[in-house]
Amino acid sequence: MPALNSSQVCLAQAWSGDVLVVQDSNPDVEFVNPDDGALYWVDFMVIPRDAKNVELAHEFINFLLRPDIAAKNVKYVRYASGIDKKYLVQVAEKWGDQDLLNILNNPLVYPGDNVHLIPSPVLDEDMSRMVETVRLHVMGG
Repeated sequence: MPALNSSQVCLAQAWSGDVLVVQDSNPDVEFVNPDDGALYWVDFMVIPRDAKNVELAHEFINFLLRPDIAAKNVKYVRYASGIDKKYLVQVAEKWGDQDLLNILNNPLVYPGDNVHLIPSPVLDEDMSRMVETVRLHVMGG
């Protein structure tokens, strides 16, 4: 993103949250979704099958899914949350947090209905095997 921030490039493929960070110091940077669609992403929270403390992992996931914590995460990372936006707006309004409301109402974070969103390809069997092979290589097992 430094090249985009310093205007060394005039076109780049970038994630929306990264663009929001760049726009803080270079408001001339714009984000455009292609007319034929843009990929959307999904974050997953998983518990490894060999986790030592599954109950604690569930508690941590539940903590992250609390609207007040999810709202703090959205404000910090500037990416959408898995929590329904209406609950995050309620939190922002309760806190009187205009910066958070601006992020929640920014079409870079929550695209409007006019944006054609395309799901990322689902992992097929070959890709799943490759991911598992890498996981085993990196994590052992």
